[in-house]
Amino acid sequence: MWHFCLRHLNKLSSKLVQSMTVTAKCAINYAGLLRNCEPTIEDGWPLVDLLLLGIGPDGHTCSLFPGHPLLKNDKDWVAAINDSPKPPPRRITLTLPVLNHARHVAFICTGEGKADTVKAIIRDRDTRLPATLVQPISGTLHWFLDKGAASKL
Repeated sequence: MWHFCLRHLNKLSSKLVQSMTVTAKCAINYAGLLRNCEPTIEDGWPLVDLLLLGIGPDGHTCSLFPGHPLLKNDKDWVAAINDSPKPPPRRITLTLPVLNHARHVAFICTGEGKADTVKAIIRDRDTRLPATLVQPISGTLHWFLDKGAASKL
């Protein structure tokens, strides 16, 4: 029994911890790469010229998901997520302050399947949806929608 089943438990546990560590290291490394680009900094945040973003049917953008603690991260440029509700579970993402310090943010969204979400974000201003929280402080926000995505506006 031990040989065929239980001996794998220790390996699984160490791999999980290792992958979490790897994800965190990836986030740190990516933030370092951004810093090496010598971006203009305002209030400690990079001023990205243009961010092209999409939205998920649940209103997520980047890897910022509704109700996730990463929405409150106001310290890191890039953060690790190890419990994403959408596969893959381990990812890295720009944080909301980075998105909101961009000079220009453009959301690109297509299809009727996103129409309810687009309405909830643009018309209803549903702040439970992370894409609604993208509001550039000194920049501009643009939406590029096809007829299907805009059909409920």
